[in-house]
Amino acid sequence: MRSWLEERSPPLLTASGKSRDFRTNFLATVDIYRNLLNRTESMANEVLELTRQERLARDTCPACFGKSIDAADTESPLIICLDGNFQQRHHAAASKNYHPLMTPSKFVQPEAVAAMDSTIELHEHLNHVRPTRTKLQMTHETSPPGRHVISSVEPGRGIRVLYDIGCTLKKFILLRDMFRKERDRLTFGTSVFHSYVHNWKCQIEFSPRFNEGWGLSDGEGLEQLWSFLSPLIISLRYSTRNHRLAALAHKVDFHNTRGIHQIVQWLWQKHRIASAKQLDAEKTLGSLIVLRNPFDVNEGMYTPDFFKSQWTDQVNFQKGHDDAQTEENERLASFLDQEATLTRLRSELNNMVDLFNPSSYNRILEMVHEFATAEERQRAIATNLGGVPMHLTGPNDEERNARLLVWHAKSRLYVHAVELHAERQPLSRGTPVGTTLTTRILAAMDRRKKPIQTSLKKFNIYRTDYLTRFAPNCLTLPENQPLTYHTFSNLSLDHAFWQDVYLYHSRAPWALSADVRKGIQAVLVMDRTAEEFVMIRQELNNVMSWAVNHHQKICERIDNIELRRDAAVNDIDGTDEWLPDIKLGDIDNTTKMQLVLPILVEYKARHEALMINWALDVVELWDQIHEGDNREHSWFNLMDCIADQHVRRDEPAGRDEEPVRREGDDNVGADDAGEELDPADVLSMLDLEAGVVDIAG
Repeated sequence: MRSWLEERSPPLLTASGKSRDFRTNFLATVDIYRNLLNRTESMANEVLELTRQERLARDTCPACFGKSIDAADTESPLIICLDGNFQQRHHAAASKNYHPLMTPSKFVQPEAVAAMDSTIELHEHLNHVRPTRTKLQMTHETSPPGRHVISSVEPGRGIRVLYDIGCTLKKFILLRDMFRKERDRLTFGTSVFHSYVHNWKCQIEFSPRFNEGWGLSDGEGLEQLWSFLSPLIISLRYSTRNHRLAALAHKVDFHNTRGIHQIVQWLWQKHRIASAKQLDAEKTLGSLIVLRNPFDVNEGMYTPDFFKSQWTDQVNFQKGHDDAQTEENERLASFLDQEATLTRLRSELNNMVDLFNPSSYNRILEMVHEFATAEERQRAIATNLGGVPMHLTGPNDEERNARLLVWHAKSRLYVHAVELHAERQPLSRGTPVGTTLTTRILAAMDRRKKPIQTSLKKFNIYRTDYLTRFAPNCLTLPENQPLTYHTFSNLSLDHAFWQDVYLYHSRAPWALSADVRKGIQAVLVMDRTAEEFVMIRQELNNVMSWAVNHHQKICERIDNIELRRDAAVNDIDGTDEWLPDIKLGDIDNTTKMQLVLPILVEYKARHEALMINWALDVVELWDQIHEGDNREHSWFNLMDCIADQHVRRDEPAGRDEEPVRREGDDNVGADDAGEELDPADVLSMLDLEAGVVDIAG
């Protein structure tokens, strides 16, 4: 800060001849400027009389909160991402010499926090006192923060919430009987990347990829916001509370403004991703529907309806087993894995006896004794595990044990896969990465390679043993060949290979055939992409409708003010109270008009510039979505009028020349030094493919 100011200011000295420190003055100037911006925004809100939903559309996302002009248009659900940020901590020893706290509108106001604290205290009190009708009514007088968002959108519109532990959040809300009136509108899910670490039963119920209505939403938007705010962590740790909140609010405002300017390009990017996924799924289905269905009594071909019915059967089968059965089988699988390891080590020692000197025999015998003792303990544990119902596992205990060993080894591989994808996640953003971050990614992946290869070896041994003993006809199938590190590292986390088919025994087609599981995965992708196209169409309509409605409201208010100004000049009665109750100090309406009108004119100019910036992308995306239908939306008529008055200054860059930068990609604090590399080159260097490998198991 000192260097920046010294470059732009002549040296000013104090009376004693020392250099003056302008940091305090500069910070005070910034505070005043931010306060003026906030007051200007507040005045514009009062003049335009914007509702809460209209403010959310203008300040955060018009695609989510904009209202469609076409009343017959189907409303897509509002999808909200929840997450917590524990990085932006404020040090206890930070500055205390701040003015009275001023909380920006982006944050929950202190009054709401105090009201929530009183509600929590009341709940704690009610836990020790038998509740009465009056007390229960009192507990609902204070609305949870989430209810403000619910009340800000159209009544009856569905609201879907994605959270890292969406399954737990749903249980929490039901347990405390929250959002009772809005419960029919709420649907909870687990954000995609976090859902991979949940068990298969939880994924089936809460993963957006396996349930209807989510499209291709992943719930990771806030992770990008946290990355965008990360450069402020160090500087704000010791700042005053007002400076800290103001800086965060200013950064978030810029983040939202940039997102709104790029929102149509972002919709274009979503459309391209959905189209690519749909094309891949169609290719997979196309290769399957030409195959004979061995599970069809009429010896027909595979069909999408058959795959959908198999997915329904799999979901019902998985939901038919409770968590206690799963935990019991997990313990049994762990025991069997340890027992198999002991048996293998004992066999190796017996084979090595002849290679050792007689002096080593005692040590070998001691190790064998230790293994035998451990095996006895394992048997004791197995006795306490209890039996597994035979109708779930089949009559053959050996087959059950072999299958559980495969499942246990595959579960360990899944953990490694999630960790591996987490390490190289920055490479999937589609933007350049620095050499520092690339070096860290390579080092992290290299550290994980050896444990992964060990788990791969164990999985291949267990699966080969299981197939050799109980399914020899499947041993030579391509999907049952030994899994290599290269193949493993190219498997996506939603690949059919990870479907849980070994924990419980089933003779259904989805459990027996890898082709069926591939078909299930393909139809699920087709369903999600179809939902995504509907959502994109609705979001584009919302953006266009919001732009038209907001422009109309600004113009109407400007015309109204100008009309009343002319009436005031002509001394026409009834013009004294023409403005809303706007707090601009002790001034008359004439002065108030002189202050408000230029701001609205500038506000209109900025809004029209935003619409012009969107115009070409809107036309192209509209034609792509509506496939050449007539442009009957009022947006196009309005843009014709605006185009006659404005000349676009900067032509947009070609969409294929430079991809839209995802939020937060240019603010990775840990990678702010070094040469930038293309992620595609890094993936190629790691021998990782863009697509997924055709394998199932």
